Amino acid sequence: KLFIAGFLPGLLIAALFVAYVAARSMIFGEAGREQVVASRLRDALRQLLPLLAIIAITMTLLYSGIATPSEVAAVGVCASFAVAAVLRQFSLDLVLKSAESAIRSSCVLCIIVMAASFLTTASGYMNLPRTFLSGLEGFNLGPYELILAIFVFYLALGCFLDGLSMVIVTTAVMLPAITHAGFDPLWFGIFLVVTTEI
Repeated sequence: KLFIAGFLPGLLIAALFVAYVAARSMIFGEAGREQVVASRLRDALRQLLPLLAIIAITMTLLYSGIATPSEVAAVGVCASFAVAAVLRQFSLDLVLKSAESAIRSSCVLCIIVMAASFLTTASGYMNLPRTFLSGLEGFNLGPYELILAIFVFYLALGCFLDGLSMVIVTTAVMLPAITHAGFDPLWFGIFLVVTTEI
């Protein structure tokens, strides 16, 4: 559900980025930017085709429910190796570097998950969510005022922490307040991802 819920917001954000770039180009004219030649555009699209094909295959399998995320990851690896073989870039060195990078990323993610679990458990023992919720009730904030306050809080916190750290540190405290205000946790998940990436 979380993947499906993030699909339309992702398309909307991508469309806004495209609209901003197009509007800026029209406002400031040709000064300071290179002319895009049709042949160069075709070459760029041709180079992107293998990547777009891998993305299309994995996303279709995932969103259609044919495969689980773990199975989709395996399909993506096989498709990447197939593309590398077709482009004659496949080698043992490529496999070893890819495996090393995957192991490093997996170890980092495991440490993050362990730290998040520890933080959630510790905050539960310290009654931080209940204390935070009691403090919010003292301000008599409405649901949308609460969302606005959380949005401003994450904007300020983003000046000091990266998005993943913000999610890990604050979710255990913020989620009870959000559910108490009547918001869907799934909606808050998308809101949190978009806000932390600003």
